[in-house]
Amino acid sequence: QNYPRFRGTMAKLFLLFLVLSAASALDIDFCGCHVIYIQDASGSWLHAEFNHAKEFAANIFSTINLENKFRKGSAKLSAGLISYADKVRVEQNMTTDFFKQLSAVEHMQVTTHTTETSLALEAAGRLVEQTSAKCTAVVLVTDGDSDWPSRTQKAAAALKAIDCYVFAFGVGPFVNETAIREIASPDLYRIVKDSKDLAPFSELLLPPCKCIPTEGA
Repeated sequence: QNYPRFRGTMAKLFLLFLVLSAASALDIDFCGCHVIYIQDASGSWLHAEFNHAKEFAANIFSTINLENKFRKGSAKLSAGLISYADKVRVEQNMTTDFFKQLSAVEHMQVTTHTTETSLALEAAGRLVEQTSAKCTAVVLVTDGDSDWPSRTQKAAAALKAIDCYVFAFGVGPFVNETAIREIASPDLYRIVKDSKDLAPFSELLLPPCKCIPTEGA
């Protein structure tokens, strides 16, 4: 009777093992920034490709968790998770709890074919306002064009206006590079042709920002 629960627990532990093992391969330096990860969950993703994106998200949260080992109290870095298609879903509000972050990644699912990127960026802005974070990196991963490009550019500009660093990863052979570049902060975008190359991504580095001190209240 308890076998399904045991199997679920073992799956989570195995995911944690994979994330911690891969942490050294991920060389993204968030320089003391809180992070909001935004995942396109539209129906164009294949199962394997979406799992690669989920692994990338888990690796990022692992990086933050390792950084928090050296931080105390209010200086700990928080992270949140948003998925979107025709609607936006806040999978996890901003938290320093690594296991809540991993659980949110595990439960993300592909939904419909619509890609309302603008709504997701607007939701990220609301998360930033709620936390009053001094430094926030917004990481967007998408495999397609936004349904409303002009609104998406406006939402991205609003995030940059409140000093967010906006990363944009376009995944797959049909991504509009111009659109991805316009979403991202200067030079903080990459086109990844094959989703399997996303998880260990090590090229993109966050530029110097106003770091949050490691000592908190």
